[in-house]
Amino acid sequence: MHEDFSGLLKTYTGQHDLAEHIAPGCLFALGQCIDQNVVNRAWNAAAVNHIISLLSILMALLSILMGKVFLLRRGKLRVPLRLICFFCALVLFTVLPGGVALAHVDSDSMPDSVAEIEYRIYLEFRPNDVVVLNKLGMVYYRQGKLTDAQRQFAKVLKVDPDNYDALDGLGLVKTAQQQYDEAIMYHRRAIELNVEDMVGYFHLGNAFEKKGMLQEAIEAYNAALEKFNRQYPGGSKKKKAAEFFDKVRTAIDRIETNQK
Repeated sequence: MHEDFSGLLKTYTGQHDLAEHIAPGCLFALGQCIDQNVVNRAWNAAAVNHIISLLSILMALLSILMGKVFLLRRGKLRVPLRLICFFCALVLFTVLPGGVALAHVDSDSMPDSVAEIEYRIYLEFRPNDVVVLNKLGMVYYRQGKLTDAQRQFAKVLKVDPDNYDALDGLGLVKTAQQQYDEAIMYHRRAIELNVEDMVGYFHLGNAFEKKGMLQEAIEAYNAALEKFNRQYPGGSKKKKAAEFFDKVRTAIDRIETNQK
């Protein structure tokens, strides 16, 4: 049963190794609860489960600290007792309501307000996880929290200066802030790192268009279409791919119509 849940947790969170390392025995109940809440789109319940998990961790750590202080005052804290404290903590983690879960889910599967909570809790434990930092940055961007989004992408670039997603994300933020020169610079840097990503060209075209550089915008949009057609020679039935194609075509048509 535990093996089955380990596979589910790995698929669901992408952080199976971290979760099992911290508390393998208590993951099943809360993990199943969180997963069921997400399946049922019970976003508030899923978020509450994670908050309970964090409080459970804090309670366990406080219990350990109080036990150590008590024993230190009595001068009885020896190596065997430290081991006892350690194993008691493991038991406490297992039996506390909610257990411990550090799962994070793809922001595409839930509202941004809930995804924000998920990612912020996770980053308390792995503050330099660039994947989650980028995801949180995009959540902030979609919510219009541009300063917070910029801060997350900047954190990524401190760890990984050539991170494509962070550079592209900063370009989006700068475009939203109407700082188009900086936006163009970030998008160009991102494209240099991944010349085959069609989305990067679309974002660059959007920055050019907002600045009024319409010829450059059309060239970038056409580059996005070229990458799309190369990846999907016969078109794509995937919803997101089809929507992306429509967005690029609409942008090109908009500029060409305004130039007539």
